Amino acid sequence: MFSLADELILEVFQHLDDPELLSLATVSKHIHALAVLSCLGRHGVTQADVEAKSLPQLSMSAFRALRVARFATGLESISLRLPPTRYINRYFQYLVDFCSRIKSIRFIELELPWDYIPSIAPYSYEDHVYDLILARASCPILVVSPLGAYIVRPPAPTLLSHFRGALTLRKSNPIISRERFFAAVDFRPEHLGRRVSIRLLDLPSPLGSLLVLGAPTVTHLRLTPNIRLSSAEVSAVLTTLTLPHLVGLEVTLCVTSEPALRSFLLRHKSLSAINLQTEGSGEEELPAPLSADMLLQTEQLIGSPRLVRWILSSHSSLPPLTSVTLELPSSKPSTNYLAGLSERPLLTTLTLTICGWTPWDDGDDVPHVESALPHVSDLHLTFYRSAAVPRRNPAKLVRWLRLFSGLQRVALCYALRLEAVCARLREDLPGVAVISRVLSSLG
Repeated sequence: MFSLADELILEVFQHLDDPELLSLATVSKHIHALAVLSCLGRHGVTQADVEAKSLPQLSMSAFRALRVARFATGLESISLRLPPTRYINRYFQYLVDFCSRIKSIRFIELELPWDYIPSIAPYSYEDHVYDLILARASCPILVVSPLGAYIVRPPAPTLLSHFRGALTLRKSNPIISRERFFAAVDFRPEHLGRRVSIRLLDLPSPLGSLLVLGAPTVTHLRLTPNIRLSSAEVSAVLTTLTLPHLVGLEVTLCVTSEPALRSFLLRHKSLSAINLQTEGSGEEELPAPLSADMLLQTEQLIGSPRLVRWILSSHSSLPPLTSVTLELPSSKPSTNYLAGLSERPLLTTLTLTICGWTPWDDGDDVPHVESALPHVSDLHLTFYRSAAVPRRNPAKLVRWLRLFSGLQRVALCYALRLEAVCARLREDLPGVAVISRVLSSLG
């Protein structure tokens, strides 16, 4: 056969079925490559996929060929579609063994036949998912699903583990046990869709793996303080996580890496609501502006003046923006806290969260940037400190509100009702509807 041209060999291969073709893979290195690539090609895997070290949407027939492929040693990403068959448990074990052998694999995506799984007994695919991440079980696992985002951490080292390590002269880190993993992760099919993806992370990443359950059905991602992520862990999440149908992002943590945040925004251009709240005075130098093709569908934006100013620094981005919420700093900023909003003609709702500094206390000698927002019709003022509430003399507040020429409604939100202040505003602003709202908490 070595005297035959590759074209003739491939012509012969077309008349063989998959088992016969793969049986020839042991003849020689040359025939091995031709036979395996020919078999993969029958099932939609191209030479370009192999060279890219990323194989998308493999059928089990293609996976059988991949298991014997010698060139699979450098594979980095694999996507597998499991068929509805009573052998699914066996196929899962094949995948676990394959990923254990191919150490270079960092991303695994599975499509599961949920409509068939209930008829299979005994069956627990959660065990196989745990086996796929076992190599990283000594590091935290971040789980993202339609139910939310949460983190599973290894147990803290005990005195007994330290004592055993001293006796054996080997340092052993606690791992996330199978029981701890099952207790934390909700695998109910009705919540997850058909897709499960696992991304294995290497050091120096503080996370061991990202487990995404039902990625096509995850529409909102909330990274809030109750998840207890460190700044390094948040950066790892924002750098590596991709959710194809994400429309809402909430990051309310003290410190967020701006390069990681920019990378995340670049991969999620369909976001319609963004909530970015971080501590700081807003005096730091802004990062590079976002590109013009980012965030073209964003309608609602919440965040500190600094992050909002950064996102709005690209004049061609966010054309449909209709609502902005600004977390005002505790002290007077040196820059325009409404920068970029005057170029948004569709912006009609402005919410200011006030913790200290109030824009109406600047005096008449300061340029009033509010007059550049004639399109704002709804203004919400949320007070988190009693000292900022203009109870006794709201005259400054009245003069400041008159700068918004298109204002139609004003809402004052505080822990207590501000009826006296609202009555004064209604008297001085007869064309504006003024209401008082009570905050449920000041948390």
